Amino acid sequence: MLTMAQDADVSGSRQSTARKAWFVQTGIPEGLENPVKVMTGRDVELLTLSNRLASGPVKIPADGVIRLVKEMPDPADPAKSIYLTLAEAKVPEQMNQALVILIPSAVDDKTNRLFHAKVQGLTDFKGGDCLYINLTNLNFGVEIGERKIPLKPGMTSIYNGKADAEAGNVPFRYSYYHPTQEKWKVLSASITIMSPMRREIVVFSVDGKSNRMKCNNITFPVPQARTSS
Repeated sequence: MLTMAQDADVSGSRQSTARKAWFVQTGIPEGLENPVKVMTGRDVELLTLSNRLASGPVKIPADGVIRLVKEMPDPADPAKSIYLTLAEAKVPEQMNQALVILIPSAVDDKTNRLFHAKVQGLTDFKGGDCLYINLTNLNFGVEIGERKIPLKPGMTSIYNGKADAEAGNVPFRYSYYHPTQEKWKVLSASITIMSPMRREIVVFSVDGKSNRMKCNNITFPVPQARTSS
């Protein structure tokens, strides 16, 4: 989608009490300018994408549509600028807090989209929790201590980590079922300290270049309540 740049107000990241969305990504395409430009309605602001942290919040516009855009000269009039849409997400009206997951894709000559976008609600995602997102067509298994969480293709699951946050070190293991070898293979295993002051996001996806399974671990801090002096 092309949008006239003159119609947009470019500003830095803003805090808002309105509906909010945060961004995470499973990979940053080569050559992508970062900070990126995010368009909400007629406003455009800069936002930094990180491999380990969720972005700062952006205001969700009335129509719920959020776009990642690139500014470029207008082919019809080089003296003017337009915005090319690199990714687009629509947040449902009833969703007050949303996570927009950007998944790199092969560039389509018709749309020029660099990312697919998936929207995840955050209302039930509390401090100390883990959010698991399976973006593959394979079955994944998450083991947290003695607990096992199955993740079917396309499935998401929130693990309540309150008890583990009090216990301290917790063993994790992520596995997937190999379709041709017909057996479970361990993707990653570690020991993690759970904390009620942050939320963890784990996204399972497929590397577009190597076609291998991968997981992205992203930390999402819990906003601190302000205290009056």
